[in-house]
Amino acid sequence: SHLRYGLISWGGTSETNLNKILILQKKAVRALYSLSPRESCREAFKSLQLLTVIALYIHAVVIYTSQMDLPRNENAHSYHTRRATDYILPVHHTSQFSKKPSYIGRKIINALPPNLKNMKGNELKRHFRDWLMERPVYSLKEFFDLLKIPHQYL
Repeated sequence: SHLRYGLISWGGTSETNLNKILILQKKAVRALYSLSPRESCREAFKSLQLLTVIALYIHAVVIYTSQMDLPRNENAHSYHTRRATDYILPVHHTSQFSKKPSYIGRKIINALPPNLKNMKGNELKRHFRDWLMERPVYSLKEFFDLLKIPHQYL
């Protein structure tokens, strides 16, 4: 699809830019379902089995990050810890760094439920896509709120 082209690169843009695309996406869904401008599109996204542009970005970044060989907490300690499978989040001083695909991908994967976090490859792609389809999200903040984790530095 046209939305996926270069999504990992441009998906970390400002929330305003992503919202412009999301609004166009919602207009198209409303037209397909003859919904009024005041009606919610969430159920329509679910029944059409479409991912919002935000969900497409989240999915792409998670798959990209999972394919990289990034350090995890288990590599940092010689003993077992509760968060051994979590990725190490590098310290940074700029908000631009927090928008890098490798950083936001680590943060998202660390926040995922354990059943998704422990999957790899095509299994992760399929199950995470299905998981996102059941939860149409309109922003990264909403996604992190859904997972009930702190979302500072977004």
